[in-house]
Amino acid sequence: MLNIGWVGNLTSLIKRVLTAMVLVVVLVGTLFFLPPLAAIVLLGIFLLAGSWEWSGFFLADRLSLRLAYVLMLMVLATSVSLCLRAGILIDALLVVAAIWWLLVAAWLIFSKSGVPAGGCALAGIMGFIPGWYAMMRLFADPDGAWLFIWLVVIVAAADIGAYFVGRSLGRNKLAPQISPGKTREGLLGGLICASLATAAGASIAGAPVYVFAGAGALIGLVSVVGDLTVSLFKRSAGLKDSGGILPGHGGVMDRIDSLIAALPLFVLILWVSGMLVANTVA
Repeated sequence: MLNIGWVGNLTSLIKRVLTAMVLVVVLVGTLFFLPPLAAIVLLGIFLLAGSWEWSGFFLADRLSLRLAYVLMLMVLATSVSLCLRAGILIDALLVVAAIWWLLVAAWLIFSKSGVPAGGCALAGIMGFIPGWYAMMRLFADPDGAWLFIWLVVIVAAADIGAYFVGRSLGRNKLAPQISPGKTREGLLGGLICASLATAAGASIAGAPVYVFAGAGALIGLVSVVGDLTVSLFKRSAGLKDSGGILPGHGGVMDRIDSLIAALPLFVLILWVSGMLVANTVA
């Protein structure tokens, strides 16, 4: 007898893989075969879609307020872009964001309270705006496309390592009230993989391998915090996915939550290490 559940899982996996392949082709094609402005526009569209989904975490069906929230984020992001075009660097945002995600990590561990709407709104601002600035700062560098791919690989390594180690060795739940599938063993596996991916990139770039290996573990940790934060907001809003725009994946935030959180820390590390060239955006 045909197992309907198995067929359904296979279909979902095929959709997931095909969507991921399309996204990779579009991203790589835009980054390396089109002008830098095209990459900024593409990633800006993703962030815009993500901010719309984020507004649904705490505003539900209140369409006018959701539009107002997204418009506010667009104004803030545009202001950041104009500063960079004028050669004004506001790298303090990177430090603020790094501290913010550490505070969020502590809150996820110790807080037992629910998620207030104001807290969710603030989290969106603190996630999207420093993340957007970090991305603009990255693409102001002549090697920005390669650096961005490096970060994507680090975040993917953390995710894949956590998945496979968690599936094979996971015993102790990491945050069962937020994401029941994540385990402490999986987290450790993810951090090790992120560290190795960062070290490999540093070796290629001629940067201090051991220093970046340690930084990679921090980047991997922050990416997990970003993922858990979105999972918490989705659970509080009664949502399985942030949206349905990406077949097999859910919404845009389901794919960029870890990346948004990791971007400021990654760029901060590049800035402090002297690997980031100060320039203006396209």
